[in-house]
Amino acid sequence: TWSNISSFFNRKKYYLYWSTCTPRKNNVRRFYEKAAEECISQNDLKEKYKLMLRIAQQYFVDELGKSAASQQYLREKRQLSQESIQTRGLGYAPDASVWLIKVLLQKGFTEQDCLSIGLARKRDGGDIYGFYRNRITFPIYDHMGNLVGFGARAINPDDQPKYLNSSDSPLYDKSKILYGLSTAKSHVSTYDKLVVVEWYMDVIGFSRLWYPIAVGTCGTSMTPNHVKLLKRYTQNIYFLFDNDPAGIQASVRALKVAYQHDIYPKILTLPAEYKDVDE
Repeated sequence: TWSNISSFFNRKKYYLYWSTCTPRKNNVRRFYEKAAEECISQNDLKEKYKLMLRIAQQYFVDELGKSAASQQYLREKRQLSQESIQTRGLGYAPDASVWLIKVLLQKGFTEQDCLSIGLARKRDGGDIYGFYRNRITFPIYDHMGNLVGFGARAINPDDQPKYLNSSDSPLYDKSKILYGLSTAKSHVSTYDKLVVVEWYMDVIGFSRLWYPIAVGTCGTSMTPNHVKLLKRYTQNIYFLFDNDPAGIQASVRALKVAYQHDIYPKILTLPAEYKDVDE
């Protein structure tokens, strides 16, 4: 209603000088109405993208169930239990992942939708293809538990890069998302700490030690938004990045960002023979 729209903008501290001038009142009213339409349109777009991601997640999970080789990789190579696989919602993107795009197009979504949400890429010739191919997929949720994107890990060691992330979209902003936080936050009251690692498998590997308090930066540098998000839940933060020069540099950069926001994390280190938590 008109009163609800007015209240919304008042809460946002937009102050408008009303007068008895009827044309001015009409202009303000049109401004409100246009802004409300834009908000509704943006919300509709996000809801559409959320539905696309849910369809993609179900597709990846179903494909994992069909792929004996991928299941064997997770159980034997990555030493994950069926419970861990199901709890984290792991899936598999087959090499012929164009089928996911076909499924989405059949359901009425457009090629541009697939590109905008990060499920597809476009070749030089103009045709599109599935972004994730022959990889284990990891659904990425925001801290409120909303599915916002995917990560993926190569199965074949010759496939590079080893990890892929969703590109930024209306739902996913890598500078504001910490993988696993929607799960880990419920355990902060028990452990009163959070451990920041780099990748999805590091988060899952840490939870296999019965400490479900790890969150991942998805390979991106620690940002002020990440630190602010962590501060909502605890002041006791630990960094545990890869045991290599790049990981050490990442720790130093992360500490600088944290110090600027009055958080003083501790650094955890791995034994020399291990490169990352997953190992």
